[in-house]
Amino acid sequence: MESYGLILKNAREAKELDIETVARETSVSRTYLLAMESEKESEFPDGPYITGFLRIYCDYLDIDADNVIRLYESKKLQETPVPVQLLERKAPGFIKPLIITISVLFFLAISAWLIIGVFRLPQKINESKRQKNMAEQNRTFKVGTEVVQARLKKGDQILIPSTEGEDKNITITVSDTLGKLSLSTPVGNQILEFTDDRKIDINGDGKLFFCIYLSDISSKKDYGAEVRMFMSAEDPSLLPSNTTEISSVETSTKADILRRTVIHESNRPYPFTVEVTFRGSCMFRRKVDFSSYEESYYHTSEQITERPNNSIRLWMSNSNAVNIRLTADTSRYDLEVGRAGEVKAEDIKWVHDSDGMYRIVIMELD
Repeated sequence: MESYGLILKNAREAKELDIETVARETSVSRTYLLAMESEKESEFPDGPYITGFLRIYCDYLDIDADNVIRLYESKKLQETPVPVQLLERKAPGFIKPLIITISVLFFLAISAWLIIGVFRLPQKINESKRQKNMAEQNRTFKVGTEVVQARLKKGDQILIPSTEGEDKNITITVSDTLGKLSLSTPVGNQILEFTDDRKIDINGDGKLFFCIYLSDISSKKDYGAEVRMFMSAEDPSLLPSNTTEISSVETSTKADILRRTVIHESNRPYPFTVEVTFRGSCMFRRKVDFSSYEESYYHTSEQITERPNNSIRLWMSNSNAVNIRLTADTSRYDLEVGRAGEVKAEDIKWVHDSDGMYRIVIMELD
C-alpha cells in the first residue's frame, strides 16, 4: 500500500522546504510534522487531531488531502486487531432464531413499503418534491444597485432589471463554477477567475453596467462561486425604477467591496514598473494585464520585476516578507507591506475617473 508519510515528505522536498520553515508557516509543530512523515500516529492524542493536521499539511503542500487521509485511514484499519469474538467458531444458540426473525421482519417491511409507499401515495407528493428539488438546483437572483452576495451554482440565473419594463428583463445564466466562473450573457460568455472583478455592459449602450466580483471558487470540487454583484450607471436616471439611488453604491457600497488607495495620477495612462523584493519565504502569485497567473515559492533576497501596461494582480501568502516598489514616469513609491503571516491579494492598476484624470490605484481584494 502507498505510504502517505512518503507522499508528504517527497512533496516537501520537491518544494525544497525544510521542517522548520513549514512549522513556522503552518503553525504546526515540528514534532507533529515529522510524526506525519514517519507515520508515527502514537505522537498524536487522538484520530481527529491527525486528520486535521494532515489536511493542513496537504493544503500547504498543494497535494490531494482526501487521498492522503484515505491512505492513513486504510493503514489504521489494517492495523486494528480482529475482535476475539469473531475468531470463535461456535456461535451462540440464539443466533439462528434471531436471523429468521430479522428476515421475516425485513420481508414484512419491504412488502409494506411496496404497498403504501409505491402504490398508494398520491403522485402529487412526488411532483411536489421534484419541483422543490428543481427550485433548489436552479435559483434566480435579482440584482439592483444594492450589493447582492451569493454563492452561485451551475444553472442559477441572474435577473437584471430593464428600463423597458419587467417583461424586458435581462437574464444571465451560470454555466460553470469549477475552477472558473462562466456566465452566459447577451453580450457573450464571460469567464472570471479567482478575485476577478468585472464591469459588463449588458445592453451595449456604454452607460448601464452589471458589476460582479468573484471572491471564492475551487478548482478541485464544485462548491459553487461566492460573488458580490450590483448594477451601476454613469447617469442615475438610466437605472430602472425598481432600483435604489446610484449615489449610495458609488460612494459606500463600491468602496466597501474594493478598498482603493491612489498612488499616482496623470492626464494619460502609460506602462509602469513593479519591483518585488523578498525578505523572507513567501508563496507569490502574479497576473500581468491579460496574461495567465504565474506562481512560485520565493526565498529571501530573490526579486521580480514586471512592467504592466494597465494592471497587475498580486497574491502573497506572507505579505510581511514582500517589499514592493512602483515606478511611474520618474516617480517612485514604496508600497506599504502587511503583517507577518498575513495573506493578501491586491490589484495595482490604472483607472479613469470622472474628472478626466487617470490614476494608479491599489485595490485590496478579499
